[in-house]
Amino acid sequence: MATSFSRLDRPSIRKLKPGEKLTEKGITVTRLPDGDLNYEINIMVRGRRVHRIVGRASSGVTRTTCETIIEKEKTEARTERFGLPAPNKRVVPTLAKAADDYLARMVESGGRDLYSI
Repeated sequence: MATSFSRLDRPSIRKLKPGEKLTEKGITVTRLPDGDLNYEINIMVRGRRVHRIVGRASSGVTRTTCETIIEKEKTEARTERFGLPAPNKRVVPTLAKAADDYLARMVESGGRDLYSI
């Protein structure tokens, strides 16, 4: 579901005068003296402050770009926090394979009582 903004909407951004800023939900838009817009994000993720200058409107940066970056940061934090498995899971060896590996290591290192059974 898309996030709704009450202060940081298109008409409000257009009304900004040079040097003025608008901030909402971690996104800050500043009108620069040359008339361009500068977009920044400032959010807390994983207990740390993430502050990034995303870019200028003349470079194609929009509020949606900032929302996408914020969502990406939060998604990465969720993945780490919940301990979700990586796409390539490690293959767990069977007991027979683990026993063979153990015996091979014991032979290489000179393990004692190896042949007493």
